[in-house]
Amino acid sequence: AESTSTGLQLARNRITGGSSFGVLVDADSRVRIGGALPLANDLFGNGGATPVQVRNENTVADSLDALLNYWGTQEYDQILAQIQGPVRSCPITDATHTLSLCAPLSAVDVPSAPRAPGLSLSIGPSPFDETTRIRFVLPTGAPTRVTVHDVSGRLVRVLADRWLPAGPSALDWPGRDGAGRAVAPGVYFIRLEAGSVRQTGRVVRIR
Repeated sequence: AESTSTGLQLARNRITGGSSFGVLVDADSRVRIGGALPLANDLFGNGGATPVQVRNENTVADSLDALLNYWGTQEYDQILAQIQGPVRSCPITDATHTLSLCAPLSAVDVPSAPRAPGLSLSIGPSPFDETTRIRFVLPTGAPTRVTVHDVSGRLVRVLADRWLPAGPSALDWPGRDGAGRAVAPGVYFIRLEAGSVRQTGRVVRIR
């Protein structure tokens, strides 16, 4: 961790107080956080000045392993929202370091957004490891755009952007971004826009 992670302290396996940037990894570093259940860390109060608690700037060499750490919560979507860069964050553990968790029920069973009138959207399987299918029914033909977003709202991939007729349609998402790269495990949002109506659903990717 860099010196810019001001106030960062490590006591036993608990990291606290990264008030400026949190845990910051440079492109030439080989820092490993966790990686095995007996070595897992507790990260509390880290990165208080910014919403991103763990940032990995090593986009060329290796990814930052952030496996089997307790992030102060078991809400998987909240954990992923605090991570930026090529970080492997699954599985996570609980505060006792006795469980190995990937997508807890609180993330897997998140209800979909209320349906827009006349527009039907379903996504499954969820969680998925290879491919999930987006099924929807349009009440009338319309210019239709279906996109995938991560928990921060960033566009991950455009699945469709064309006129579609009324009735049922289906699209497959193989868990890859627009460049064909496999996305990290976590919660993703499927946004359907058809004419003037919109509908959003959630799906969980696991490995």
